[in-house]
Amino acid sequence: RTCRAHPSSLSPEDNRTMEALAAYADSDEEVPETSSGVYDSKEATEGENGAGTGEGDADLPRPPARSSVKIQDLAPAVDLSLESNPYYVKTDTKTVYHNPRVQDLWKPVSGPRHPDDINPLGVANNTYLGHIEKTAMNEFVFAEQFHTFNSYGYAVNPSDHSSNMVGDATAHRKHKGRTVYSGSNGPKKKKAKIDPREWKNAIDVVELTEEQRAAIQADKARMRGRRKQIESAPESTIFHAKVFKDYQDRTYMHIPHELKSGPPPDLKCYIPKKCVHTWGGHGKAVNKIEFFPKSGHLIISASMDQTVKLWSVIGQRPLLRTYKGHSGAVRDVNFTVDGTKFYTASYDRYVKLWDTEYGKCISRHTSKKIPYCVKAHPSLEKAHECIVGQGDKLIVQWDTRADEITQNY
Repeated sequence: RTCRAHPSSLSPEDNRTMEALAAYADSDEEVPETSSGVYDSKEATEGENGAGTGEGDADLPRPPARSSVKIQDLAPAVDLSLESNPYYVKTDTKTVYHNPRVQDLWKPVSGPRHPDDINPLGVANNTYLGHIEKTAMNEFVFAEQFHTFNSYGYAVNPSDHSSNMVGDATAHRKHKGRTVYSGSNGPKKKKAKIDPREWKNAIDVVELTEEQRAAIQADKARMRGRRKQIESAPESTIFHAKVFKDYQDRTYMHIPHELKSGPPPDLKCYIPKKCVHTWGGHGKAVNKIEFFPKSGHLIISASMDQTVKLWSVIGQRPLLRTYKGHSGAVRDVNFTVDGTKFYTASYDRYVKLWDTEYGKCISRHTSKKIPYCVKAHPSLEKAHECIVGQGDKLIVQWDTRADEITQNY
């Protein structure tokens, strides 16, 4: 291999050298090389004189005696046998026509690479020297090993899933691999048990006098008197419609004729697309609404404004009646199975039973706990019973006729 340069950039001596090389290249002879790839003119001269050291020196072609130019191979040594190796896969290969081995596919790429180039794993470098891969370690484990290394001088190797240790091996053996969160390294001392009879026998217990006992009882009675007595708010009702009964002596409790036979058998439910009607009358948020059983021609609502209202669903959908009787927000409301009565549960710690048609409060019950929900018995014969979920994590069953709790859950 030769190097070519522009003639204008060479000195006269270099021009003569290049002319000699060109004259030799036109001939059929080859330039001998030494083991280092450099032609030595001295060896060539000795070869012509028969002073060669090897037996094959006489067979080597020699350049003309007038040439004293040293030729050096500037091309790097490249192993071209890899290209003919069927297990060799280039990094830029898109199609492979043989079945390569896994170790050949994941063999590291040799040679220098540009710092901004993608690493062999196919991930862009996120640091100047390469790519740092995140390991699966939560914050607690990292903090534990970080403080352990700062305190004891050793920690678990985060790059290895096994229990290999990095740092001070002597301290690791001394502390038996404990971390800062593992507790004390030394043996735990047992606390001495104290016999209660020892100090009881050592202390002279003074008997209370009658005056002291009377004062203690008076304090207890005074503390019991501080507890507020839960009083029920007065009940009342307001009828909002113009006529209570129609010409046939029927009230709003009468089920309309078109709803007596029940819903049609092919009734389907669909996702609501538009608002049909809005009832407005409560002063605060509404906690619960419920339709009248079976027919659904009425709807009842319990609100944070301490009232319960009854609305009509058919016709002009007017407000029919308002029930007042709680001093706190009404949390829940529930009809009995026939709809003639309903229960209310309020934050004033009372559960009340109401007459739907006339608005009269039939009974009131309290366990001095906040009732969060109430449900009437599903049987008509036991409509006087209800179940209440309270704030003390208990579920109680009330008998409204006897005003007592019959079961606790």
